[in-house]
Formats: sequence, C-alpha cells, structure tokens
Amino acid sequence: MKNKLDKTLILNSRRLFIKGAGGALLALPLLPSIMGDMAYAQAQSNNKFFISMFNEHGGLADENWRPQNVNNNIIKEAAIGGKCNWNLNYFSLTDYINGGMSSSLSNAIGTELNPYLDKVNMIEGVHMTWHYHNSGLLGNYHIKAGGHAFPTNNNHKYNTIDHLLAHHPKFYGTYTPQEKIMIINHGRGKWSHYFDDSGNEVYYNSSGSRIKYLFNKMFPNNMAASSNISNNEIPDSVLKRKSIVDRVLASYNRVVSGSYGVGKIISYEDKQIFEEHINHLREIEKKIDRTISSVGNVACGSFNTGIDNDSSVNVGSENTYTEEVDKIVSDLITDIIVASVKCGQSRLATIALNYCNTYRVGSFHPDIAHQHSDPIIQAEILKNNQRMCKHMFASLVAKLDAVKLTEGSLLDNGLVFWSQEFGPNTHLGHNMRILTAGGSGGFFNTGNYINLHNENAIVMKKKDVSNYREESDWTSYMGISYNRWLAHILMSMGLDPVDFERYGNKGYGHPYISDSHGVYNGPSFEEISVDNSKTIPILVKT
Repeated sequence: MKNKLDKTLILNSRRLFIKGAGGALLALPLLPSIMGDMAYAQAQSNNKFFISMFNEHGGLADENWRPQNVNNNIIKEAAIGGKCNWNLNYFSLTDYINGGMSSSLSNAIGTELNPYLDKVNMIEGVHMTWHYHNSGLLGNYHIKAGGHAFPTNNNHKYNTIDHLLAHHPKFYGTYTPQEKIMIINHGRGKWSHYFDDSGNEVYYNSSGSRIKYLFNKMFPNNMAASSNISNNEIPDSVLKRKSIVDRVLASYNRVVSGSYGVGKIISYEDKQIFEEHINHLREIEKKIDRTISSVGNVACGSFNTGIDNDSSVNVGSENTYTEEVDKIVSDLITDIIVASVKCGQSRLATIALNYCNTYRVGSFHPDIAHQHSDPIIQAEILKNNQRMCKHMFASLVAKLDAVKLTEGSLLDNGLVFWSQEFGPNTHLGHNMRILTAGGSGGFFNTGNYINLHNENAIVMKKKDVSNYREESDWTSYMGISYNRWLAHILMSMGLDPVDFERYGNKGYGHPYISDSHGVYNGPSFEEISVDNSKTIPILVKT
C-alpha cells in the first residue's frame, strides 16, 4: 500500500519517489526523516546488492595477476578444515602495499584501488572442474558453447546465481525493483540465464548496452509506459523525451525550499542527500547528451550507434574502440549502476566487459585468446585488463564507497565481483581470477589476499590436455571447487544452503568433474565436494 506523505513524496515498499509533472515518478535514496529511524535501519540492512563483471577468455599470466615479491613475514596460515586437509595462506593487502613490496596489488591492478584495500579481497586456488568454453562464471553449467559439451543430466536445471537471487524471496522479498537485474552489454549473453516454467533455457538480456536506453530504463519519466520498451527498438519518443529531472523539478524545489515548513518533510541531512541525488542524475543526463553529440561522431565514428542505437559495443567493434571511449562509456555505466542501487531501482547487475577490448592485433579469438603465452600478446592482454580494472572495477568501487550510510558506505553493504571466463590458460578454468570489493553487509572479512591452493597436490599439467595449443609450461595445484565460491556469494546475500542446494549436491552448480582433473596426491574434488556449502575461515566472519 502506498503511504502518501504529501502530494510530492511517496513511500512504497521501502522505496521513495518524488512525483512530478504528468505523473512522472523519480526514485530517490532512502531518507531516514521520511521513513523513521527504525524502518530506515531495517531497509538498509535488507538492501544488499551483487554486481558481477567478466571479460571473455582470460589468459592473463599469474605473474601479471597476483601480487609479486611478497615478504614472507606478512604471510599467515589457517586451516581450511573439513576434507580440505591443508592450510590456506593469506596476508593483508594494506601490509603488502605499506611494506613497500609494490606500489599496486599487481601488474593488472593499478594504484586506483589502493585507497580501498581494506574493502578488497583477492582469492586464488578456485577451480572449475572441467575445461573448454563453459561460461559458468555465475553457475551456467548447462551450456554447450564452443562446440564442446560435457555429460550432464538435462533434468538438472541451474539458473545463474543472479537470476536465482532475483527471484528468491529472501533477496527482494515483496519489494519490486524497476529492474530485477541490470544485464549490461551481454555479447556473451549465456553468462546469465534462467529456465522458464517449461524447462527451456533462456538467455536473458534485460537492460541493454546502449547508455541512453539504460538510463531511461532505470530512471523513466513514466514508469508504467517504459516497462514494455524493446531493447532492440527504442522509439524516438523515448530517446528524445523531456528529462526526468526536469519533470520533477518543481516538486523538488518545493520540498528543498521548505514550502511545507522547516523540518516538516525532510531533515537538513536528508536535504543534502536529496539534492546530491538530483544533481547526480542531472549530471548523468548531461554527460550522455555530451557524449552522443561530440565524442560519438568525432572521436571514433561508430561509437554514437553504440550509445544510442546499436545492440552492443563489444569485441566486434575492437578496431574503432579506443581507451578514451572506454573510459567515457565505463564512467556512464558505473554512474547509472550506483544511482540505481542507491535508490533501489535494482540491486543486481551483470556486466559483460567485452566493450572494453581495444586489441589491435588481428582477430581476437585465434590471434589473442589462443596466443596468450606470446610475450607481445600477453602485453596486450595485460593492458586490456589494466583498463578494465581502472575504468570499470576501481571506478565502481570508488563511487559506491563515496555513498555514505549511517554506518559505513554503500560498498560495505554489497559485493562487487570481477572475474574472467578462464584462468591463466585459455579454455581451462583452473585458478579462476577472483577480485572482490565490499563485505556483503558484514558477511566477508575484507582486505586480504587468500591463496587456497594445496601445493603438495598437483591437479593437472600441460601434458594432460592433448589439444592444448599454447606452448607455455604450467602446473596446476589442488584448490577448492568453483561451486563452493558460488555458494559463498549466495550465502553472503542472505540465502542458506537449503535455499540453493540442488539434487543432493553441496554448493551451487553441476558437480561434473572431467577425467583430466585427477589429483596426483591428496584428496580429490569428489572427496572435498561434501564441504561445498561450508564457509571458509579468514574469508568469512565467524
């Protein structure tokens, strides 16, 4: 039921709106003087969010991903427990930087993250237990991408975890967001999927990749009319309509000017939050318009269609896409995500970072992805990952942390997760790249590098994969299953194992283990799978 506070402000199911001309409703951040302290505190505690981002393939060398020259004096050990009969190693990221071992976490992760080290985790030793294309980053273990299938039971249906959360009553509950998931630029759409009531697999593309469409979708000036807009057919009336900020401007001015009496509507502190939000949305609108009118046509030609009309800006546009454009697009995307999370328009986002690819060497798949051990190609892969970290991951972390709550920041209440389709070797999910920020409302301990490898137990060597085409030598050590990591994400969002375990399997995801994943010494993946729903010490608060 709507609780009408006055003709201008409307509180509805933990969401606050301001009403403007023509019935336009603009979502606002939660304001304690409107909601009451108790309701505000409860709403904050229930407003966890999960943002995931991925770039396809991988091939980033270990020496470019992980911290280097680590002083043994800062390394600590802790028992994992259960069937994992080895210790994890960990150290404080702040101690690593302040100890002078490096100026940044790694070659790929620049100094932009240094102010937030106490809110970041870097995790190694997490394996997907098969190889080839899998797109299993969020739990899609049904896929047969790249022509490579693995044995699976078609009756075993696993939605990706973004969709599992989006439709689980413990996440949104009775609260209806503008978009349950912001799925952005999904050139590799199979990373996010669900099964419909008939058991058909659906590759979902909700929010689109065009920046202006995304903004209008998340902040429509007529919410009812915008809900049925096709992602591939955006009417001019939508793209050219009057600013949503303009349509609520008169109501906004009445509220902040105290027309209803000083302190009768919002407190002084909330007035500041209110004004900041309105100004932020106004600035996003201006940046989008400036980009379309200038950068789109001047800097790189086809970029204008990428913002406004085309279905995606991804690897296919690699020959015209530049770092300058990448920075602008990422800045706008992160602005919209933060504004949406802050005012409850959505609390889930899944981002394909294909648009960040700016390779200049031949065709991506054969000449980059499958040549990652070549020093020249590895240098290109490193530069691309540096851009992704700087323009997207670190930028998003900084903007989320800048939004202050009663206790901590918006970043503290959620989880931002960056990974890649594979680990250091193309088509192999060994040692998946896991970089996170945020503590999921106190679920995670943060500020650590955590290595879960058992270096006394070798899982795979290069010789075990007959069709592996790269020439670099490598050895992979035992670690935990990726299914256990997915379980950690779900538990951090408020779900219990009983909410996500399927078909008698612990953790989340299909239990398949390929023949080449035998362990030469130590417990096998089958043996440790019984612990896949258990939390890992050091990583999780006890």
